[in-house]
Amino acid sequence: MSELIAGLIRAGLKGIGLLGAAMMLLAAPAVQAQLKPGPNFTISLPPGSKSAPDVATNPGNGEYLVVWTDGPAADGSGNSNRILGRRVAKDGAFQGTPFVVSQRVVSNSSLGGINAKAAYNSKRNEYIVVYEREYDGSTEKGIYGQRIGTDGALIGKEFAIVQADGQFGPVIAYNANADRYQVAWKNNVGQIVGLQLDNLGAALSGIVFLSPQSSSASNPALVFNPKTNRYLLVFEAVSQTVSDIFGQIINADGSLNGGVFAITNAPEKQTSPSLVVNSTENRYAVIWSDNRKTPSPGLDVYGQLLDANGRLINADGSASSSNTLILEHASSPSLAYSPT
Repeated sequence: MSELIAGLIRAGLKGIGLLGAAMMLLAAPAVQAQLKPGPNFTISLPPGSKSAPDVATNPGNGEYLVVWTDGPAADGSGNSNRILGRRVAKDGAFQGTPFVVSQRVVSNSSLGGINAKAAYNSKRNEYIVVYEREYDGSTEKGIYGQRIGTDGALIGKEFAIVQADGQFGPVIAYNANADRYQVAWKNNVGQIVGLQLDNLGAALSGIVFLSPQSSSASNPALVFNPKTNRYLLVFEAVSQTVSDIFGQIINADGSLNGGVFAITNAPEKQTSPSLVVNSTENRYAVIWSDNRKTPSPGLDVYGQLLDANGRLINADGSASSSNTLILEHASSPSLAYSPT
C-alpha cells in the first residue's frame, strides 16, 4: 500500500470516494488499473497563451464543457483576455471546435474576460459560465456571465452580475432543488461577497458579505449540498500575519448560516482551497496549498474532512493538528468526487 493511501486511512478518509487529479497519479496500482488513464491530449492550440481552465460535467451524456482564459500570442497577434470553451466527450473526443464564450457588452469583442468558472444546470440542460473583466482602460469592469447550450451554442447575450472596479475570481454553484445559482467573488476591499441568480442568470437578491468585512479574503470555492439544501463556501484570509483557510455555510436563499469557522490555522501560508461534497456520506473534503514546511521542501497539499454542518471531522476538533498531508511537493490542487 502506498504512503498516500496509508496516510488517507490513518486520517479517516478511507472509503469516501474523493479523488484529486494528482491523487490519481500517485494512487495504489490497483486503483490505477481501475481508472485506466489515457495519454494527455491537447484541448487548446496556439497562437494565444492559455490559463485558468475549469470544467463542468453533463451527467446525462457524460460530456464536459472546458473553459479557459485565452491570452495574446507571443508575437502580439490575435485576441487577448477572452474566455474560450470546448465540448469534450466522455471518451476524450472533441465535440466541435473551441468557441468564444465572453462577448463584450459594447464594441470590441477581442477583450472579454479571464478566470472563468462553469456549472451545469440539470433542470434546463445547459451550462452557465461566470468570469471577471478587469483590465486597464475598460469601462465595463466587473463580473459577467453567459449561458451555453449543451451543443456549445451561446444562449442569449452576456449578462452583467456586478459592474464595478476590482471584482475578482468568481465561482458559481448550482442548486438543483430550487433551480438557481449562488455566485461568490472577491470585491475591491478584500471581502468575499455573493449574489443569488435565477435559472436565467438574473439577480434574485442584493449582494451580501460572505466573509467578515474586516478580513482580507480571496480565492473562494463553493459547492451546493442537495441533502442539506445549503452551500459551503471556503476561502483563504489573512489571520495574524499569514493566510489560513476558512469556511462559511450559506442557506439556500443566500443568507448566512452561523459564522465563519477555521478549517486550518497552521503556521505559514495556506492558499488556493478546493472542495467537493460527498453526496454518499453527506460530508465535505477541502484541500489546499500549504506552506507549513517551508523553507524545505516547499509547498504541499493538505486536506480536511468536514461533516454536513461544517464541523471538522477529527479526534480533537482542532483546526491545525487534524489537517492531513495529502501530497508532497504539490500546489494549486483541484478535487473531484466519484460516487462509485
